[in-house]
Amino acid sequence: MGAPDIVPDPTSIVQGVLYQLPWRLSDRLMNGKKCFQGGYRHESVEVYCQGQHYKEVRPYVVVQKLAEELAPNDWYFNIVLRGALTCGLPEEYCWKLFNRMHQLQQCYYQALHAA
Repeated sequence: MGAPDIVPDPTSIVQGVLYQLPWRLSDRLMNGKKCFQGGYRHESVEVYCQGQHYKEVRPYVVVQKLAEELAPNDWYFNIVLRGALTCGLPEEYCWKLFNRMHQLQQCYYQALHAA
């Protein structure tokens, strides 16, 4: 199953939502993100958002990135898109997100039926 991820690129902009959570919840989030199985790790990044500068934002980043993107399953597709829409991300970005995930799913199903 594919999942959105970030990769370092100083020339890029990442659309997303910032949440301020208590440190005591970090362990629960890490369990939910499979961090203890080695799938994700925290990084510390600086974020500029709506005129604010946040110095220690901690995104979860995939540890072993694959050479090619994987299609999300339908459940995850809906979760990601619903989150983007309800959190007020720009409509243009939501359409790009929808189209990319849909394209990945179509490629996956074509390959599955060709085999």
